[in-house]
Amino acid sequence: MLLGLRQAVRAAPTQSLRTLTTGFGAVKCIKPVFNQTRCYTQVTVDRELPDVMKAKRQNLKYFGIFCGTMAVTLYAIIKYEDANSPVVSSTLLALRQSPLTRASLGDNIRYKTTVPWISGSSGIAGSEVDFRYSVVGDSGSGVAHFRAERRKGEQYFVVTDWSITPNQGEHQGETISLQNEELVPSL
Repeated sequence: MLLGLRQAVRAAPTQSLRTLTTGFGAVKCIKPVFNQTRCYTQVTVDRELPDVMKAKRQNLKYFGIFCGTMAVTLYAIIKYEDANSPVVSSTLLALRQSPLTRASLGDNIRYKTTVPWISGSSGIAGSEVDFRYSVVGDSGSGVAHFRAERRKGEQYFVVTDWSITPNQGEHQGETISLQNEELVPSL
């Protein structure tokens, strides 16, 4: 088929534009500059193309589901990064080793939920770190709070608040300062 088309084009080189009819549709051959012939096939569709705007509501629904899924995924990634931040991990380690915390919450101190909710900022890129999260032990639960700031021109952070507030037990609702203990989290 292709060989026959080329022979037909070469047979009449005087025409600059011609149309040949084949079994696949009409073929237009153009002879532009530099005496090179180029052939293009015109394809015709025997049925009507689908209207993409017909299902506009359905497309908007799928787009909304996609955006919602992306937002939840982004949120989960950010919360996972907060929970695995070195600063948050060091505060949890300090809580586990603190005698005051073990006295009020018991042993086996861990995050209260499987996916911990870290509220506040735990990134050390700025001049202030301030966050809280819920913890639970064998005999109670509480909220740990850590706050540190870096003064202008200084290299190191200074811990201004390191405390735990038990939700149960004899010290319920009372803030216990952990700054005077041996192991204070550092940045």
